[in-house]
Amino acid sequence: MQIEELSKELLSNMVSGRENDNLEAKVKKIELIDLISELSNDDKRKAFWINIYNAYNILFLKMKPKLLESQKSRHQLYSKRNIIIGGHELSLNDIKHGMLRHSKIWWAKGYLSKLFISKFEKKFRVNIPDCRIHFVLNCGGLFCPPVGLYEGDKINQQLELATKAYLDSEVTYYAEENLVSISQIFNWYTGDFGGSAGILKLLKKYKKIPQDSTPVIIYKPYKWMPNIENYS
Repeated sequence: MQIEELSKELLSNMVSGRENDNLEAKVKKIELIDLISELSNDDKRKAFWINIYNAYNILFLKMKPKLLESQKSRHQLYSKRNIIIGGHELSLNDIKHGMLRHSKIWWAKGYLSKLFISKFEKKFRVNIPDCRIHFVLNCGGLFCPPVGLYEGDKINQQLELATKAYLDSEVTYYAEENLVSISQIFNWYTGDFGGSAGILKLLKKYKKIPQDSTPVIIYKPYKWMPNIENYS
């Protein structure tokens, strides 16, 4: 079973609105041996888990878009273990914070890791976290990054393009005031970016602020208005 292709096909069907019951059934039938043989490195793991996360997030929100309306319903959306892969029940939080963020505690801004981690998560999580995943994971909200299809052998180039595009759309530098306005995503996951210093370093790398500047960071308010069909 080629599970990366399956993840891409599932996500493509979610985006297009095509029938996906058969594909969901195939995802549930993914076995541990498939994961072991095909998720052999971080590039493949990133592509697979990104596609799976975005596909199921779209599925759940198309069924119940009101899940974004309150903090309580959003917690239900992200924490309910209703995704079955390799015989294990996973939530969107398990995939994002466990598999893609190397077992981080979801509320700790990237500074704390979980103490108790399942063997499944340890086996199939990304070994070296990549902060660029935050620019491709779509939560269904108005200011979320657009959804794209990701491939293991192209993941680095794809993440670079997605990061540049997101920063171009979300970062505003005010030279006279020495301020930079950025997405609330940076605040939620500050530790993933290496703290405030790491955020400024990233903004300089992508030429969003001058190399010799140290602006004050302003985080934009985040609006949870649904924007499910946000596709690249």
